[in-house]
Amino acid sequence: MSHMEDFGRQGGDRWEGIRMMSKGAEIYSGTALGSILVLELYCRVLINSLTLVTPVFDPVGVSFDPLAASANHSCDPNAVVVFDGPRLSFRTLREMARDEEVTISYIDCTYPYRRRQAELKDRYFFTCTCSKCQNGQSLREDRFVGDALDFAELGTAESEAFTLLENAKSVGPDLASKILQQAVQVILNHQAVWPRDRQPWPSLRQQLTINLLSKGDWASALAHMLQTYFYIDPILFPEPFHPVRVVHNWTLARVVLYVSSISASDPRVMNQLSEFELDYGTIIWALMTEVESNIDASHGRKSALALTIRRKVEEVRVDMTRQGTGKLATVKDRLDKEWAKLRAVSNKLVD
Repeated sequence: MSHMEDFGRQGGDRWEGIRMMSKGAEIYSGTALGSILVLELYCRVLINSLTLVTPVFDPVGVSFDPLAASANHSCDPNAVVVFDGPRLSFRTLREMARDEEVTISYIDCTYPYRRRQAELKDRYFFTCTCSKCQNGQSLREDRFVGDALDFAELGTAESEAFTLLENAKSVGPDLASKILQQAVQVILNHQAVWPRDRQPWPSLRQQLTINLLSKGDWASALAHMLQTYFYIDPILFPEPFHPVRVVHNWTLARVVLYVSSISASDPRVMNQLSEFELDYGTIIWALMTEVESNIDASHGRKSALALTIRRKVEEVRVDMTRQGTGKLATVKDRLDKEWAKLRAVSNKLVD
């Protein structure tokens, strides 16, 4: 189905862009199919394409695979699409019965019910009736905490925060920083009732982390990543091998590795982190091996990312055993103490 009529009724800049792109494709290809058929074909590709991403989910283009495009949507999917260069795979999130339908999510399925419904209607022209959506606004994604809630005010705040989040994605880092701080303040104004795992707070935190990293504020970025690691991802992505969670943990491990290398030379890092006396070797090894234990299920044993991670784990192992294997043997004994320190880093620097 092309949904050409739906796109046309939607109108606006999106429809004008579609018409312009299809006309360009017609002229560039020199086809004799005619403008209407080319437009219909372009709409068909657009509605059935997937976002081409790197193994760590950075968007780089558009992918059109007829078999993959046949997968239906669910806000409670049993699989996630993962790319390994030009190769696409469906990674299952739970055990599936024989002949069970494979479903994926076309959108961010951690969003609240009305946000998911609006995005699916706007982008794909259907109303979702999956098992999750049949529960309406009664699930965790839509919950605030406390009594006597002003849902009209909270709904306005949610819409404003989502709008600011989208605006921040399309501007430079300096302006994005200001917009993200505005969005964060919108949520902090309702901090007492807004759980940190309720969107768009987790997505804002991810964008804020990227912004902080781009500005070289390593300690603050680390604190937000630790919030995600300890308090958010285990709720949003309960499967330890969920590809998004594994990527977040891999990024965290690399940031900790870099912070350890500048911990004695960067004044800002020293000022913010020295009091915690972190055992970086223990932390890095624990994070690296956690990622390694889940990467085969999340991305595939022979994927480029899996090979990269195993090489890095081996480099860290060699580095940590130069003075013998004793330190690796006692990592588990020290881990609870280091995890408590990391929670303290997260809570102090974020607050």
